[in-house]
Amino acid sequence: MTIEFITTNYEFSHGRKPRGNGGWVFDIEAEWPGCYGETYRAQVMRFGTFTACKKQIREYMKGIIVNGSTAQRVYVKVGA
Repeated sequence: MTIEFITTNYEFSHGRKPRGNGGWVFDIEAEWPGCYGETYRAQVMRFGTFTACKKQIREYMKGIIVNGSTAQRVYVKVGA
C-alpha cells in the first residue's frame, strides 16, 4: 500500500510545511484494485505531533479492508 501525504494546501495557507503539535485534519481518499473505480473517502482528525498523527493514519488505513485486501493507493490531504 502506498500512502501519499499531500501538504500543498497547508503550505499555501500557513507559509510552511506542517510540523509540531496540534490538531490535524486528514482528508483521505483510497483506491482498491478490482473495485471498479470505487473509492473510500473520510475526514479524520487527530491530535498530537504531525509525525505521530501520520503514523496513526497509516495504521488506520491498514485496518480498512475491502474485498479481502487493503488499499492500493491512498492520498491524504493535510489541513489544520
